[in-house]
Amino acid sequence: MRSLNGMLLSIFFLIVPSAGWAQSLDDHGAPDSKDSAMYTLDDIYNRLDTGAEGAKREEGFTEPSAGPAPTGPTLDNIMGKAPAVDGDNGASAADVLTGKTFWGLLTGGGWGLKTGNLATQTPDNTTVSQPAGYYEAFNLSTVEPNLTTVNIRSGVSIFGVAGDANVVNTGSGDAVEGDILAGKKAWVDGAEVTGNIATQTLSNANDTVAAGYYASTTLGAVDSDLATGNIRSGVSIFGVAGDGNVVDTSSGDAVAGDMLAGKKAWVDGAEVNGTAAAGANFIGGDGLKTFTVPDGLYTGSKTATANDADLAAGNIKKSVEIFGVTGTYPLAGVARTGQTPTVPLNPAPEGSDGDLQKGVAWPNPRFTAANGTVTDNLTGLIWLQRANCNNTTGTTGTASWENALAFCNTLNDGECGLNDGSEEGDWRLPNVMEILSLIDWRYSNPALSNADGTDKWSSGNAFTDVQSDSYWSSMTRANATSTAWHVHLNFGYVACTDRNIPCYVWPVRGGQ
Repeated sequence: MRSLNGMLLSIFFLIVPSAGWAQSLDDHGAPDSKDSAMYTLDDIYNRLDTGAEGAKREEGFTEPSAGPAPTGPTLDNIMGKAPAVDGDNGASAADVLTGKTFWGLLTGGGWGLKTGNLATQTPDNTTVSQPAGYYEAFNLSTVEPNLTTVNIRSGVSIFGVAGDANVVNTGSGDAVEGDILAGKKAWVDGAEVTGNIATQTLSNANDTVAAGYYASTTLGAVDSDLATGNIRSGVSIFGVAGDGNVVDTSSGDAVAGDMLAGKKAWVDGAEVNGTAAAGANFIGGDGLKTFTVPDGLYTGSKTATANDADLAAGNIKKSVEIFGVTGTYPLAGVARTGQTPTVPLNPAPEGSDGDLQKGVAWPNPRFTAANGTVTDNLTGLIWLQRANCNNTTGTTGTASWENALAFCNTLNDGECGLNDGSEEGDWRLPNVMEILSLIDWRYSNPALSNADGTDKWSSGNAFTDVQSDSYWSSMTRANATSTAWHVHLNFGYVACTDRNIPCYVWPVRGGQ
C-alpha cells in the first residue's frame, strides 16, 4: 500500500507546480469539472515504457468508494524509463537519414527531439571504389549492365553471376594458321586465327602417306583388297582379321595318290585332287579274333559285324561295349564257389568243384570299401560295410524278421558308419541268393573272403563286424510263411526259422 506521506507528496506535486515548470497558475476548473483532469503517473510511465498515449477522465472528479489501491510506478520508476545522456553511443543528425526524427542523447545541442541529415548515396559503374553512406536496396546488374554471364570467364562467378563456358583465357595458345585445318577458326592469345592446312587424300597405288590432314575414312574404302578373305588366318591388318581358311600351304607334301578320290586339298600353293580308292570292309571268318584289313584309304567308320554274326547287343553283358556295340544281356553267369584243387581236399577228386572250378571268375579285387559301404565287383551289389548294426533296438545285434525289414527300409546317411549320401528307401534286406553270393566255400567261421578274394576274411578287410551266425534274408518259406530263410555264415548253409527268432541284419542296395 502506498504510504500516506507518499500520497501527500504525489498530491503536492500534482497540485503545486515546481518553480521550474513553464505552466500557468490560472485555475483549470473545479474538481468536479473535467477540465481539472490531468495525466496520471501510470500514464507517464507507460508513455515512456511502451509509447502508449494515455487518457484523462472525461467526467468530473468523484470521491473513490474504497481506500487506496496497490501502488503504481514511483517517480524512480518513471525516471528509470526517461532517456539518459549517452555521449559514447548516442546518435547525431549525421547518423540518421535525412528527414527522419529521433531523440538525441548527446549534450551540447544534441539533446532532445532531432531530425537526421544523413544523405542517401547512389552507386555508379565508373569505379570499383564506392563512398561510404546509406544505399537503398538495389541490384548491381542495374548499376553495371556489363555484369552479365557473357562478360565473365568460365568457372568464375562475380556477385552470383556465373561465367560463360566459352569465355576463357586464350593466353596459353600458340597455334598459327599452319597448325589449323583450312577454313577452321580458333582463338590464340586473344586473337581469332583462321587455319590453312590442306586436306590430303589416301591412295591405294602405294603405301606412302603424305603429311597433312585426312578426312575420316576406312582403309577398306581406299583399298578394296583389304578384306578378310585376302588375309592369312591368325593375322589382323588394320583391324581386319584373316580368314580361317587362308593359310600358308608350303608345308604340304601330299600328292593325288595320298588323298581319297574326289577330295581336294591345297599343297604348296596348289589345289590337289585325290585319286586314292576307298578301303573295303574288314575280311575274316565268322567268330575269328583276327581278320584282314584290305588296302585302301579309310574314311568314316568300318564295321566287323559282317565278319562275326554274334557281335550283337543281346550277346554282350549289359552296359559292356565291344567294337561300339553296347550289351543288353541282363543275366549274369553263375559265379565260382571259390574252391580250388587244394581246398578243401588235396588233391581235388576228378570232376569235383575244386577240380573243375566252373562258373564266372572272380574279379580282383573282389570287394571295394568306401564311405561305409562295400561294393561287390562280381555282382555289383553294394553292402553296408558294418555287418552287425541294428538301430531298431538302439544297439548292435539281432532283430526279428519284421524289425530287420524296417531297419533296412529306413536306413540313411549318417547311420551305422554310412557317409555316402544315401537316403531312406535306398537300402533293403537282401534275398537269400544275394547273401549266398558272398559265401566263399573255401573257408568257414566265417565262409567269407578278404577284399582281394585271395584269402580268408579278417576284420576290416573289407567288411567289419562280420558274425559267424545266421543272417536274415527277405524271403519267407513258401509252405510256412510264418518262417523266413536265413543264411548261416559259419559254413554258408541255408535254413528257415520263425520270423520272431532274432537273427543278424546285413542291408544291401542295387542289383537287377
